Order: sequence, then structure tokens, then C-alpha cells
Amino acid sequence: MTNGSTGEGADRVAIGDICCDAVDYRGAVQQIDDFVRSGRPHLVLTPNIAQVRQASRLPEVAEAYRSASMSTPDGWPIAAALRVLAHRRRQGRVTGSDLTPLLCLGEYRVGLIGGRDDSAERAAARLQQRNADLDVGLIEPAEPGELSDPARRADLIRRIVAADLDLVFLGVGVPKQERLALELLQELDHGVVLCVGATIDFLAGAVQRSPAWVQRAGLEWAYRIAVEPKRMFGRYASALPFFVWQFGRALLHSRVARPAQVVAR
Repeated sequence: MTNGSTGEGADRVAIGDICCDAVDYRGAVQQIDDFVRSGRPHLVLTPNIAQVRQASRLPEVAEAYRSASMSTPDGWPIAAALRVLAHRRRQGRVTGSDLTPLLCLGEYRVGLIGGRDDSAERAAARLQQRNADLDVGLIEPAEPGELSDPARRADLIRRIVAADLDLVFLGVGVPKQERLALELLQELDHGVVLCVGATIDFLAGAVQRSPAWVQRAGLEWAYRIAVEPKRMFGRYASALPFFVWQFGRALLHSRVARPAQVVAR
């Protein structure tokens, strides 16, 4: 498998109950375009260390990763793990927050689902300022009550399916977006569902993303803790040691398995 491709193989690694692909932005955009053109439904995830922990606790998150056609390294520790486990010394982050506007430079029909208040509407307007040819086919705030009520969630899924979208961006948080994505995969006959977390709020300006230099330094997680300490501190405090443990297990497995594979040949 070549750089930028996805699927089971040397460039896809497992860390705990998630998997992640060694891919760059160019490869991710090309692969997603291929998914759109395939005429089949696909799921794309953007894991960070919090999701490694969440996948161990929440069956729907683990199932989403098993169902994903591609998972890109959103968090810098995930990217660093890929450098070791997939032997990609130059592996960088491929974040949902950067991948979304890149994809929206293409000629796709897209839907924005989630965000705070009118974030989806404002994000759509900003994306169309950058690309006047972007076809925004659906804007849904997807309020918490709508997602927790089975009947209302089913109505939302019907609207998404009826909108005939190429790309469906879900920004309703873990595990709600993974649960919704799995249900969508059962109903869609084409299109790519992307779980992108706070991206819609970032694009709308409802939540301030960290400065570029903070991102380059690998400290975006620290910035988010500083901005939203009540919500983020506990999440990362429990996720970091769990991630280190799971990375260690994956590294040990790769060191043990490699000689066995050589012998098998």
C-alpha cells in the first residue's frame, strides 16, 4: 500500500480499540474523493487520544472505528505513534478542522450537521465565501434533544439521506456523532460521513481554535484545556496515561510480531 492510501495493511495501525491510517492531507483528500466517486457509503474518523480512551468504554465508538474506511491522525500523539508503528518518520497531523475546509474547496454537495446555536449556518456561509461553487445541501443544528430522541433522530437521518449529499460533516461530539454515523451508514447508498467534532464551531467562530504556532508545537490540547478547563481537563487527564499504555502494548506487539512474520515467509 502506498503513502496516502488506506485500508488494512502496513499503513494502518491499531492502538487499543481504534485504528488510524498513515496518511497526509493530500492523500486524505484524494482518498475521500475516491470514496465519493465509489457510489458506496463510507465513514471517515479523526481520532485523538481522548477517543482511544472512549473507544475502550463506549461500544458505539469502537464499532465506528471498525466500520471506518479511513481514520486520520487528528491529535499529535496519534501522529507520533504512527511515526513509530507505521515507520513514517515525517507523519504529521491530519485534523478534521483542517481537512473539512480543504474538502469544501472541491465541487461537492455537502451537509453540516451540529455545532452550537447557528454555528452550522455561519460555517456554511464562511465556506461558501472561500468557494462560491460549494453546494451546501443541508444545514442542521442537531440539538441534543433531537439526537437523544429515537423518533426525532430518525427524522434527522431521513432528511440527511433525502438531501443526496456527497459529504456529511457531523460535529455533535463523541459518542453522539459516532452513533449517528453508524445509523447513517445503514441508510445511505452513497456519500462520505465524516465525524469532525468541534470543527463546525471552529469554522463559525463560535469556539476559538488555538493559534497556528500552538498547533505546530503540538500543544493544541493544552490550549483547549486552558479555554475549556471544566470540560477538557478530566478528559485528557484520564486519556493520556491510557493512551501511553495502549501505545506501549501496540509497540510491543509490533516488535514481537515482526520476527514471526519473517519466519513465516
